[in-house]
Amino acid sequence: MMNISRYIAFLLITSVASLQVISCGPKEEADDEPIVTTSSPPPSDEITQQQIEEMADRSLSEVVMEGGFSFDTQRMVSIDLRFAKNQNHTEISIYAIKDSSMERPGSLLEHGVLYNASRYRGMLSVPTYINYLTVISRGSFSKSVEVTIDKYNRAHYVFEEFLL
Repeated sequence: MMNISRYIAFLLITSVASLQVISCGPKEEADDEPIVTTSSPPPSDEITQQQIEEMADRSLSEVVMEGGFSFDTQRMVSIDLRFAKNQNHTEISIYAIKDSSMERPGSLLEHGVLYNASRYRGMLSVPTYINYLTVISRGSFSKSVEVTIDKYNRAHYVFEEFLL
């Protein structure tokens, strides 16, 4: 009886092993053969990377975005503030505001002090969606002036009074 159980176990193991080998199928390629891919399109019609980039540049330059949209997120704005009289130790702060209806200024872009000068000039990095700047004297919001950024990225203003 022991021989029969061994024979059945041997038969069962060989059947399972045979089924696994048969189900995997025969090996079709050798492991040491390199994988060869064919290129499409044929080499005579091949486009170079430089040609692809040139076509992309041309197509992007032809795109017209409505509403003054720009892919740039920042722009450099030239600011020129002139004063009727020399300012002596006058602090000014320049803030970015989204639109002219805001009562309080947005982000502080620049803080400076005028020492015996009648002009303040500089370049500011401003988000492209900002169209107005607020100039505040001595930290007092009551002495604020709204300056529009023109289409040439310039913000100019002439102060008629002494800011002390």
